[in-house]
Amino acid sequence: MKPIQRIRVAGALLCIVPALFLAARPGFAQAAGTKQDEKAKPVEATAKNPAEKPVEIPLTGITSANSARVIQAVAAIEHSVYRCTSCSKVKSEKGQCCGKDTLAEKQEVADDVQANADARSLSLTIRAGRSLRLSDLESALKPLEVRVDRDKLMLPAHFELTLAGLPSSASATELEKAIKEGGTIEPLASEFDEGAKHLAVRLHAKSAPATYQKVAELVTKAKASARIEDVTWVGPCPDCRAKGMKQAGCPKCWPEGTTRN
Repeated sequence: MKPIQRIRVAGALLCIVPALFLAARPGFAQAAGTKQDEKAKPVEATAKNPAEKPVEIPLTGITSANSARVIQAVAAIEHSVYRCTSCSKVKSEKGQCCGKDTLAEKQEVADDVQANADARSLSLTIRAGRSLRLSDLESALKPLEVRVDRDKLMLPAHFELTLAGLPSSASATELEKAIKEGGTIEPLASEFDEGAKHLAVRLHAKSAPATYQKVAELVTKAKASARIEDVTWVGPCPDCRAKGMKQAGCPKCWPEGTTRN
């Protein structure tokens, strides 16, 4: 029997953070040629739909001896959220609600974390309204000398890239156009940070899921100075969860602030 270990994260009632509590982020611009009605339509659940499956992460350095600690480390990843003390609404960014400052609290990101030492892999379900960054995952695994195998990493149908090495918004626009023309993935919305010179772009895999390496090559080919700084996965919205999705299945799954919490 394969040494699969499993742990369910406590506090399952926190799994569903209603997307209605979170307004659309104003900084993200809708990609040209994308109709809002088309964006809002959830993906139908099918046997071939990758969003029906948990997030799969290939690893190096995982063994039967450290797999339990891998599970614990990943299950402990938390993000800050901000709750209204009057109406209990939850937001991903600090602010006011009902005339009062929101109260900061921590929430776990993942459920159903499993590790398989034989397959050298990790699987997990991202909670609705939450997000998981590749950098957070790698930071949690680093003390255990376990690493994400980027050579084998498959990206989901809906994900976000943070791209660095872009000197201006014009270069970011050119890169977005080149990504779209590449035909593998389609930009849905983007935000350029003038200070950090980073482009955060939400993407949709047009057909088969893209590999991290193929997307990295596409980015570098489009702009030699550009590189992937981070990858973000998000949990399903209520509509997608009702259809059996275990990760983002449509653009509605991106609530406010999911990439910056």
